[in-house]
Amino acid sequence: MTSSIEKAKSFLAARIGDEAAREGKPLNEVETRMLGFSEPSASARDMEIAQEFERDYDDAEYEDRIARLVRSAYDRDVNDGRKPEWDQAMDDLADEDLYLHVMLEKAKLMKTTTSLLLPDWRLLFGLLPVLICIALAGFVAMAPWASRMIPNSFLRLGICILFLVAPFAIGRLGKRRVH
Repeated sequence: MTSSIEKAKSFLAARIGDEAAREGKPLNEVETRMLGFSEPSASARDMEIAQEFERDYDDAEYEDRIARLVRSAYDRDVNDGRKPEWDQAMDDLADEDLYLHVMLEKAKLMKTTTSLLLPDWRLLFGLLPVLICIALAGFVAMAPWASRMIPNSFLRLGICILFLVAPFAIGRLGKRRVH
C-alpha cells in the first residue's frame, strides 16, 4: 500500500476516533482497526480482528455509529476549513477496497460503484419477450394490415389477449419447471 493511502486511512481513522472521544465513547482497538480493514491486503492480525468483529459486534450498529461519527467529524471539519483534507483522503482511498467505504457511503460522503444504480442489461433481456408480446398485441389491435389479415374483430381481440397473457403463462411454466 502506498504512503498516501496509509496517510488517508490514518487521517480518517483519527478524525473518527477524535469524534468518538469527543462524544465520550472512544473506539476500542477492534473498532479502530476495522476502519482500515481491507480483506485483499489484510494481515493475519487483521483477519483475527475481523473474525473477532464478526463474532462480537453487530455490523449494522457499528456501521450506523461510524457513519454518524464520520458525518459529524466531517461537518465540524468543513466548518473549520478542513474540507480539502477530507477530499484528498477520500480521493486517495476511492479505488481501495475498504470496509470504511460502507460508512462513508452511509454518511453520504462517498459513492461506490455498486451504489451508482447502473442499468442491469440482464433486466432488459429478461423483459424483451414481454415487450415483444405487448408490441405484437398492439399491432394486431391497431395496425391497418392486421384488420385486413384478420377481419373478425373478436378474433383479433382474442389474439391480442393471448399476446398479453403469454408472458405470464410462460413465466408460470418456467417456475413450475424449476420446482
